[in-house]
Amino acid sequence: MSLGTSVVTTEKRETSHWQGVLSMAVGAFVIVTTEFLPIGLLTPIRQSLQTTEGGVSWAVTLPGLAAAVVAPILTTTMKSRDRRWVLIGLSLVVAVSNIVAGWAPNLPILLSARALLGVAVGGFWTFALSSGRRLVKEADGNRATAIVTSGMSLGIVFGLPIGTAVGQMLGWRRSFFVVAGVALVVALIQMARLPEIKGQDVDQERKLRDAFRNPNVRLGLWINVFVFGGQFAAYTFLEPYLRALPNSNEKTVDAILVYYGIVAFLGAFVAEWAVKRFGIVRAFLICTVTLSFVLTAAALSTQKLVAAVAAVGLWGALFSAFGVFVPVWMYEADPSGFEGNSALLVTTAQVGVASGAAIGGALVDHSGLQSAFFAGSIMILISALLITKARNNRIS
Repeated sequence: MSLGTSVVTTEKRETSHWQGVLSMAVGAFVIVTTEFLPIGLLTPIRQSLQTTEGGVSWAVTLPGLAAAVVAPILTTTMKSRDRRWVLIGLSLVVAVSNIVAGWAPNLPILLSARALLGVAVGGFWTFALSSGRRLVKEADGNRATAIVTSGMSLGIVFGLPIGTAVGQMLGWRRSFFVVAGVALVVALIQMARLPEIKGQDVDQERKLRDAFRNPNVRLGLWINVFVFGGQFAAYTFLEPYLRALPNSNEKTVDAILVYYGIVAFLGAFVAEWAVKRFGIVRAFLICTVTLSFVLTAAALSTQKLVAAVAAVGLWGALFSAFGVFVPVWMYEADPSGFEGNSALLVTTAQVGVASGAAIGGALVDHSGLQSAFFAGSIMILISALLITKARNNRIS
C-alpha cells in the first residue's frame, strides 16, 4: 500500500511513518502562528475595525477559551473517525478561520473567526499527540511527541514575527490570508503523507469519566494547570522584562526572543532523551525544580544582562521540555485513554494559561515585573511537589 492509503491501528506497529509525524509538526507551527498572530497586529486591526484594544484582545483570548470547551466534546463525537481526515479537516478549519478573519468587516465577525480557530486548536492537540505516537513503533513514541511539540515551540517564537512582518508589508488582512494559504498547503501535505489512522472505537464518555478516577491521570491534570500557570504568570511579561534590562534595545529583544525559540526547539529533544535516561518522574521533577530556580534567578538578574540572557535561554529549553513530559506522563498513566486525556490536557492548559496570566498581571500592576516571575516560580515548584506524589505509583 502507498503511504497515503496504509492503515495505522492501535495494535502492533511494524513500520513507522515519520513523514506523517513531521506533517503534524508543521500543522502545529501553523496553528500556533495563527493563534498568536493578532498580538503583533493589534494596532492596525483596532484602527481598521474602529474598535478598542480591549475588544481586539479577545481575538487572542477567544481561541484558547473555545479550545478548552471544545476539546473534550470532539474526543467523544469523533471517536470512530479516521484520524487522518480529522487532522486534515482541522487544517482546513484553520485556513477558513484565517480567510474569514482577513475579510472581517467588523469585530464580531473577526471574533467568530477566532472562535472557529479554537475548534481547530482544541481538536489538533487532542488528536495529534496520540496519532503521532500511533504512527511510529512503540519505542519511538516519545520522539514522535517531541517532534510534534517542537512545531509549537517554533510557532510561538518565529510565527509571530513572520506574521507581523507580512502585516507591516502587506497589511493585516493579507497577513491572515498568507497564513490561510500556508494552512491549505499543510492540508495537502497531510493528504499526501498521513496514512489512515483508525479511530478508537471505545466509549470515550466513560473514558473521560474514568480519567478522574485514575490517580496518576488526575495528578497529571493538576500538574498541567500549575505548569502552564507558572509559565504564563512570567512569560506573559517576558518582552517588557527584556526591554528593562541594561543596554537593551529593540534589536536586543528580538535577538533574545529568537535565541529563546531556538533553545526551546532543542529542549523538546533533550526532554525525550531525559525520559529515556531517567524515567518520566525523575526527568519531570528535575525539570520543574530547575525551572523554578531559573525563574527566581531571572527575577533577580534584572540589572545583569548576561545572567538574564542565560536564564531566559534555560527557561526556553525547560518549558519546551514540558511539552514532552506532560503527554508522556499521561500516556504512561493510561495508554488506552491517552487520546481522551489529551483533550483534558488542552482544557487544563488553557485554565493554567488564563489563571497564570491573570495572577501575573495583577502582581505586575501592584508590585512590578519581578513579582510575576516569583509567582511563576512558586507555581512551578508546586507542580514539582505534585510530581513527587507519583513516586510510589506505577509511573516509572
